[in-house]
Amino acid sequence: MKIKSISVYAIPLPYKTLGHGRVTTPEITLHDTVVGIETDGGLVGYGESCPLNPTYLDATTGGLRAALEFLCPVLIGRDPCETGVINTLMDRTVRGHEAAKSAIDIACWDLLGKSAGLPVKTLLGGAEVDGARLYNSIPMDTPQAMISTIEENRKQGITVFQVKLGQGAEPDIARMRAIADILRPGEHMICDANRGWTMEDARRVVAAASQLPPELGLLIEQPCATYEECVTIRKVCDRPFVLDEVIDDTRDLVRASADGALDAVVIKLSHVGGLTKAHEMARLATRLGLRMRIEDTVGAEIVRAAVAHLAVTVPEKSLLAAYPHPASVSLGEIGVTASNGLLSCGEESGLGFEPDTKVLCEPIQHYD
Repeated sequence: MKIKSISVYAIPLPYKTLGHGRVTTPEITLHDTVVGIETDGGLVGYGESCPLNPTYLDATTGGLRAALEFLCPVLIGRDPCETGVINTLMDRTVRGHEAAKSAIDIACWDLLGKSAGLPVKTLLGGAEVDGARLYNSIPMDTPQAMISTIEENRKQGITVFQVKLGQGAEPDIARMRAIADILRPGEHMICDANRGWTMEDARRVVAAASQLPPELGLLIEQPCATYEECVTIRKVCDRPFVLDEVIDDTRDLVRASADGALDAVVIKLSHVGGLTKAHEMARLATRLGLRMRIEDTVGAEIVRAAVAHLAVTVPEKSLLAAYPHPASVSLGEIGVTASNGLLSCGEESGLGFEPDTKVLCEPIQHYD
C-alpha cells in the first residue's frame, strides 16, 4: 500500500478559553487542520492538529501548515502502515514542528487500522480497560463559580477536576482551599498553573497545599515556566507532582524520572508528534511507575478518537485521566463515547472516523 495523495483542510474552530494566565481572552477562534491521506487502493485516513496560541506551546497554525509543505511531498509513494519509517522520514525532513507531524502520524494509524480491519487500540497493543477515566478542566473564576462547575461535572460522572490557577498565590490559595472543602473521597483536584506562578507564588501555594488533609486527592501541575524551576518547587512539595509543557519527548521523561521531578506526566499528541511517539512515552511512563494523562492541546472528533484509542491501552493504575475534547464544530462521526465519567471507543477499523465533507469543504493544499 502506498500514499497516493495528501489533502490538507482548514476548519475555523471557536473556542472558549479556561481563564489561566497563558490565554487571556475568554473566546477565540482557532484554526484546526485536518490531513487526509489517500492510498493507491482508495483508502483514506484522517489526522487532526490544532495549536492553541503561541504563548502556550511553540506551535502555530501558520507554522504547522508551512511544515506540511515540506513533509507531505516526501511521503508520496511511501507505505503509511510503516509508522516507524514514516516518523523517521518526517524527523529527517523537518526539525521539530511536532504538531504538523502529529496530524500525519494519526492519519497513518487510521490507515493502518483500516487496512488491517482492526481498531487502532488493538494495533497499539490492546485495551487494558473498557473505558478510560475522564477529567474536565475547571476555568479559573471565583471559588464559588468553580465549585458550581465541579458540581455540574459530577452529574456527568467526572471525578478528576483540573482546576485552572496561575493568577497569584493569594487568590489561588483561596480557590484551592474552597474546592478542597467540597472534594469527596475518590475525587482528585489537579491544581494546574500552566507555568503561571513565579517561584515565590509556587512556594506559597505548595506550602498551603501541605496544610490540607493528607488523604485529599490533590496534585500540583506545572507550577513554573521552566523545568529547573519546577524541580526546585518539587523539592519542597509533599503532594503528587505533574509535569506537562516541559516534557517534550522520551529523553525528557527519562531525565525527569531520574531527577525525581514528577509523579505523573501529561502526554499531548500534537506536543510530542502523534500517536507513535505518544505511545512510546506512555509505555515508558508505565515502566517508570508514573501515572499519566492522555490528551491533546485542542481538537475535535479525530483528536478525540486518537486520545481514546491510546488512553484505553494504558493500565488502569497508570492512567490518571483522559480528556474528551468537546468541540464547537463537528468534523464527522466517530465510534467514541464520553459518558458516565469514561471515554470509550468501539471496534470500528482505524479510528472509526467518518468525515462530514460539508464541514471539511475543499482542501487548501493537495499533494500527489
